[in-house]
Amino acid sequence: MLREAITNCCRIAGKIDVVRLDGGYFSREIITFLRQQRLRFLIKIGSKIRYFRERLSKGEIPWSDLNPTTSFWDGGVVRNLLPNLNSPLRVVFVRNLRYIKRRRKKKGRVRTIRKKKVFYYAIVTNIYSRSARKLVKFYKKSWCIENF
Repeated sequence: MLREAITNCCRIAGKIDVVRLDGGYFSREIITFLRQQRLRFLIKIGSKIRYFRERLSKGEIPWSDLNPTTSFWDGGVVRNLLPNLNSPLRVVFVRNLRYIKRRRKKKGRVRTIRKKKVFYYAIVTNIYSRSARKLVKFYKKSWCIENF
């Protein structure tokens, strides 16, 4: 579906500057296709990749603050994020503090409890010319569009 959508967008708009994708599109085939089309991309992936898990468990990530709830770290250029994918990709790791609402019913009364929870994810990209801070801000703009 992504190939068809990008082909149609290029036909209609003429040019695509950057493609922002969610983790479901993180595969060797998709990255190869995006590179063949000479498209710049940002893909948000979970924290399950080994490269990220190892650094998290060792506590060796020097986080930089973007705002009070978001921190990031530029992991640099990494090869072999996926099996059989040897192309270099830039990785920016993100730590995000969110408040989770939970409702509790007790004796006919409903109470809302807010808990803090930390989420980790990574942004994988082939954009090397921008700072990690700008890439995180750019990717976070997609949430505004989705909420709208």
